[in-house]
Amino acid sequence: MSGLGLILGGLLAAIALVVWFMWHKRMTSGEEFGLLPKARDREERDSLEEFVAAYRRGEVSLKEEASPPHAPAAPAVAATAGPPPERREPALPARRDPFLSGATKLAYYVCKSGLRDHHVFAHVRMQSLCSGKLDPRLAESEISLLVCNAGLSIIAAIDVIGSEPASTDAAKAETLRSLGIRYLRLSAKSLPRPEEIGTLLYRM
Repeated sequence: MSGLGLILGGLLAAIALVVWFMWHKRMTSGEEFGLLPKARDREERDSLEEFVAAYRRGEVSLKEEASPPHAPAAPAVAATAGPPPERREPALPARRDPFLSGATKLAYYVCKSGLRDHHVFAHVRMQSLCSGKLDPRLAESEISLLVCNAGLSIIAAIDVIGSEPASTDAAKAETLRSLGIRYLRLSAKSLPRPEEIGTLLYRM
């Protein structure tokens, strides 16, 4: 019995040693509890690093390969997306000051000086001159100055053109003609004198 007990005890001790050895090996490798990356994780990490390095060297295009092999797509996008664009607030409108400037301002003074019993309005929309609906592009276009008599009846529409010749807006000219409104285009280089403006507006 004593010999059988020794053999049985030795067998149990051997089994306990094998179990302890296997448990110790798993603990030191860290794979059982996820303490260290597993072999597949290491492969994916190495593959991703190789892809990023190749992209920086210009050897890989995102059009050719959207994501590195054996790696999720999100890290590849994050590596190339860059910082998000800055969000800019829209600029607040500023008051136009002065309301008129340049040649338009000078033409306004010419009309006010030469036509003291008239009213002169600036930056008038074409749609304001008629009751019917105009083509949207024509309706939003402006005339530089609108001259009215003492009773606020429209006498003439004036466009002040710059030093460079400007193309004639045929639709605007035809619409004003159909409304019975005289249409003048005054050059900034050769504005009439105050005493001449009345003749220009009322000549037949």
